[in-house]
Amino acid sequence: MYPGINLFGHSVNSLLFFWVTGIILSMAYYVIYGKIIKYKWYKSLLLGIFFLFSEILGAKILYIFENLSYVAETGISFFGFSFFGIMFSVPLLVWLLSKVIKIPCKELLDFASVGILIELSLYRIGCMCQGCCHGFISDLGIVGYDGLRYFPVQPIEAVLDIFLALSLVWLKHKNVLYTGEQYLLYMAGYGLIRFILEFLRVRTYIIGTLSISHIWALTAVLFAVGILLFGRKRQICNDG
Repeated sequence: MYPGINLFGHSVNSLLFFWVTGIILSMAYYVIYGKIIKYKWYKSLLLGIFFLFSEILGAKILYIFENLSYVAETGISFFGFSFFGIMFSVPLLVWLLSKVIKIPCKELLDFASVGILIELSLYRIGCMCQGCCHGFISDLGIVGYDGLRYFPVQPIEAVLDIFLALSLVWLKHKNVLYTGEQYLLYMAGYGLIRFILEFLRVRTYIIGTLSISHIWALTAVLFAVGILLFGRKRQICNDG
């Protein structure tokens, strides 16, 4: 475990360090990709900041909802997020923003998708350093504060998030996606990643062997795939 990182002689919380690193990299992506699609750099940066605000708000609200008794007892802290809240808060707030700045909501959501995955991936590296969100006890894994080894589910998720991000970039580059489908594939892909990896985590069961994260992940996958298939069928009919 590496709870603190030495930075210029000062100890910095490792989770905060990797989260900020993820934010910086995601903002860099927005500026670079924004240039490709003819956005001014400051416009891309402002959109990235808006996406970040939407992510934090949605993830925090869902975390509070999932942990009402704990939050009521300890209060709201800076950390503590449920990433599934991002999937639904970003579309809602981006839809409102699209009405103001007159850019199609689907276009903005596609713009946001890869940057979100970059940030999530670095955040999971921070989780690994802190020892939170770990897997089950395993002979192969990362040594925790208690001296036991835990399955390295955090770095595995980080790698899969980056792979998904690169896949979305490649599909967009190949021009095989309709507008809005990149975000839906992010939802479906991330939901599938989390659904599988949750079986490797220490979790609280709510339905059989499923946790609350399983439910959110499955909801995200079904919602995204359903909208994706409906949109494809509609687009094919329009093209025909």
